[in-house]
Amino acid sequence: MAEPDELYTLRAQFWLGHYQLALDEAKSIMRRPMSPALKAEREEFTLRCYLAMGQYDKVISASPDTTGIQALQLKAQYESASSEDQKLAIVQQIQTMLGYGVTPSVQLTAAQVFLMAGLKKEALQCVHLGATMEHISCAVQIYLQLDRIDLAKQQLSQLKRADEEAILTQLSGVYVALATGSSMAKDAIHTLNQLAEQYGPS
Repeated sequence: MAEPDELYTLRAQFWLGHYQLALDEAKSIMRRPMSPALKAEREEFTLRCYLAMGQYDKVISASPDTTGIQALQLKAQYESASSEDQKLAIVQQIQTMLGYGVTPSVQLTAAQVFLMAGLKKEALQCVHLGATMEHISCAVQIYLQLDRIDLAKQQLSQLKRADEEAILTQLSGVYVALATGSSMAKDAIHTLNQLAEQYGPS
């Protein structure tokens, strides 16, 4: 199990859909000393909150300091695009970012854009190696969309091996349980109730 770092609560609130609480947390830890990598991740999670809340302008106008932020800005442009031609051009721009040395955050954002564009195979190619727990969780959701519960369960096992108590592991377990059918629904409800008790409903 990974030791909690300065962004543990921020990530947890984001993954549970508590976007305003996540933004509040990002502000409260802004002045804490942390590594450049964690600072960059904090900025990206802040923009991901704005994206989830539909505040695209705040994402698009952010300073494009990292490729992760640039990818999030393209996602914001995709979600706010008014024509299919614009969306196609953005997908092509995202594809050009996926060369050698691409970061896990760019891969994750690219996978999310490809899913919105209906490109499940391309989305899976971005995350199938499981560079991060978010990649594995995303792969679980893609396999479920492809009706490959067997492969989703394999990815879930990988998450459990990494950290059985992690929020992403528990949420992925819920997705798999619900896709499996009514026999697993009680497990899914129990997990969601536990998360709601710990972090509040979302």
